[in-house]
Amino acid sequence: SFGGLLLILMRGRVRWAAVAPLTLGLVLWAGVDRPPLLISSDGALVGLETPLGRALSAEKGAGFTAGTWLEKDGDMASQAEAFARAGFTGARGAREFTLPTGHKVIALSGKSADVAAACARADLVVLSTTVPNPSQLSKDCLVIDKTVLGRSGALAGWPDGRTWVFFPARRSNRIWMGQQKPPNLPVLQ
Repeated sequence: SFGGLLLILMRGRVRWAAVAPLTLGLVLWAGVDRPPLLISSDGALVGLETPLGRALSAEKGAGFTAGTWLEKDGDMASQAEAFARAGFTGARGAREFTLPTGHKVIALSGKSADVAAACARADLVVLSTTVPNPSQLSKDCLVIDKTVLGRSGALAGWPDGRTWVFFPARRSNRIWMGQQKPPNLPVLQ
């Protein structure tokens, strides 16, 4: 911003002073890593970074979120094009993929989703509704459902060695919001 202001407001040779801050801003912006795994705040959309760009779990719905993710990645693809990318397999209501660490993930949508069966096959289950009976699920399976997302909002997943750590995508440390206790964040072991 400072470089842009210099470029617009200054005249003559002083304008060349804008080159340094503009270049620095572009280098810093290009160097920021995007999260390899994104989960929308309602659990209906999962985005996985692939060599061809971000692959999305849903072809339709959550269009604003999908558009924002793709835009911030610098990707000009539509949601349908990102849905067609390699990365996800399975039916529309039960999209599956494997993380680079070997963890299997299933993104379930719909009210009739069989969470127990998905937990038996996967390390992580993302659910767009609330788990109906959490006591019947495998202890080895991490479930991110509407309850977890209600506390944290959208999540960004980052690998940390063999584990995956999830961070809230929204910022909750604004001065006018007061001191807030951060939510218990899920970790995929």
